[in-house]
Amino acid sequence: MSPVESVPVAVLNCIDDYVELLYDDIPEKIKGSALILQLARNPDNLIELARNEALLSALSRVLREEWKRSIELSTNIVYTFFCFSTYNEFHPVIIQYKIGSLCMDVIDYELKRYDQWKEKVEGKKQVVTPDKSELPKSRIPEPKRRPKSGTWAVADVNMQKSRSLVSSYHEDLCSASDEFLSKSDEEQMKRKLKTLSKRQEQLLRVAFYMLLNIADNVKVEEKMHKKDIVGLLIGAMERHSNIDLLILIVSFLQKLSIFVENKTSMASRGIVEKLAPLLESSNADLVNVTLKLLFNLTFDTKLRNKMIKLGLLPKFIQFTSDDKHINLAMKILYHLSMDDRVKLMFTQSDCVKLLTDMLLLNVNGESGASSGGAGTTDVLLALCINLAWCERAANQMAAEGRLRDLLARAFRHRNAMLMKLVRNLSHHTQNKGLFVLVVEGVVAAGALSAEERAAAALLRAGAAQALVALLRLRQADDDHVLQTVFAFRQLLSHPRAADYLVSRTEAPAYLIDLMQDKNAEIRKMCDNCLDIISQMQNEWAVRIKVERFRCHNGQWLSVVETLGAEGGTGDATDDLPPYLSAEYLTTHRLTTSDSQTSLNDDSDSFSGEVSLDRANSRNILDDRADDIYGGTDPSSLVKSTEKDAFAKDVNILA
Repeated sequence: MSPVESVPVAVLNCIDDYVELLYDDIPEKIKGSALILQLARNPDNLIELARNEALLSALSRVLREEWKRSIELSTNIVYTFFCFSTYNEFHPVIIQYKIGSLCMDVIDYELKRYDQWKEKVEGKKQVVTPDKSELPKSRIPEPKRRPKSGTWAVADVNMQKSRSLVSSYHEDLCSASDEFLSKSDEEQMKRKLKTLSKRQEQLLRVAFYMLLNIADNVKVEEKMHKKDIVGLLIGAMERHSNIDLLILIVSFLQKLSIFVENKTSMASRGIVEKLAPLLESSNADLVNVTLKLLFNLTFDTKLRNKMIKLGLLPKFIQFTSDDKHINLAMKILYHLSMDDRVKLMFTQSDCVKLLTDMLLLNVNGESGASSGGAGTTDVLLALCINLAWCERAANQMAAEGRLRDLLARAFRHRNAMLMKLVRNLSHHTQNKGLFVLVVEGVVAAGALSAEERAAAALLRAGAAQALVALLRLRQADDDHVLQTVFAFRQLLSHPRAADYLVSRTEAPAYLIDLMQDKNAEIRKMCDNCLDIISQMQNEWAVRIKVERFRCHNGQWLSVVETLGAEGGTGDATDDLPPYLSAEYLTTHRLTTSDSQTSLNDDSDSFSGEVSLDRANSRNILDDRADDIYGGTDPSSLVKSTEKDAFAKDVNILA
């Protein structure tokens, strides 16, 4: 992309002279454009050049009219505008003179011309058989005038002048005979094509780079999409010999792939098939930018499936061992793992084991060179969570003691995502047996507690608190609850251990709650434990008696409570609850109050046997009143009572 070597050093004060050269013949135009390019490559000159409208107008006019006649001239002018495109403040200059649209036309023409050159050279290799009377026609059509489109009208090119251009082999390729060439002629044509290809790649690179710079403007990018910028970029990807051009093209495609329209256009042109060979490149930068583009494309389900069909999954797995590509490879694998069919493909190699080992090594690290940083660890963890839904992958993750390590790190670091991974692993039948380790620990604690010294050692180690904490967490597991209660029973068999368990832990409260458990074995074991606790001199003895009473008479108490709620509203002076609990009975002794009078005038108080429910007691007294008064009408009974009360009042007043 550098100007010709014979051009002298440019001077900013001579800019008008350089502009004059743009109005002469092609060699002078090339020289003038090269001098202007020298000035533009110095950032200090860009402001002055941007103010020179005559210069910009001349450059845009020459590029519009002469771009077909000289690749070198087109390269110099496009390179000049590329220097402006490196700074956002000069983008309006490029947009004003519509250089972007013109560059796309230049790229389109050069790509088509290259295909024609290539077909021409490859066609010469075909040997003409003797029975053919006619020679094959030239594969290069005659140049045609491009259709006019506003300011993009292009004048016809005089082919006679084109053959006289300096430093151009185009006329040699076009004028070559269609007859069978000798081996030396073929080699010469190949060398000419290679030279033309190099010059063309220089033009393509600077043109694409300029378009990439001005594509920061979304509106400009939309215009590029309408002119099929994706097709031009994919068409230029065949130049595998130029790594720098490939990196630029793939970077441009990565930027464009953010928009759905561009992604759809890429998919229709087989973008995945064209990117697959680039992953084999020895250039790390090219592979990295290719992975970035593939990652953007993995958001599309169809493109993900195409990657799998092309066999790219093992390649992505291979990149997980490369520090430069591990981050992108993990992200791509995470997207691919969302498909259940692909999850199973991960298990066809040691990939799952390697990923699990990598997770165990890096789950507690904030960052690291081997893991690519904490972000890579998060993606790796998410990938493993997805794979854990596949039973075969889950079995590989849990094998060889990995599950124990995962559990240890999950509890140590209190990592919610790691716990989610463990939960997914536990869903599979083959792995469920690996999760009974906690239950086995409780069983061991119960067995050891049978010996007093072992029980004391367990209590000193905090076994009692641990058993209570596990019971709180795993109340739904009957096996765990039963083994825990059995461990409590063993500890209660020793006086000192029993005193510690009752006074220092919440075990009695949990045992009381388990009295009404649905499991008969658990209820039976709880009763044994509570019997021992109730015989001890502590505050739990009274509570256990009360709770047992409530447990055994729960149905009767609920009925009484219902009746009390219905009938208790009529007695405003009754300040007692609808039924008396055992706790109340232990601290109070019921006696009749002055406001409570019996319906039987001969009795001044209740008998020694007190009912636990006051409402029920009223029902009993009502029955006794019926026996005394026989079948007396209730209304007459009320009247009689009122008369007696009135007579007493009279006697008192007298």
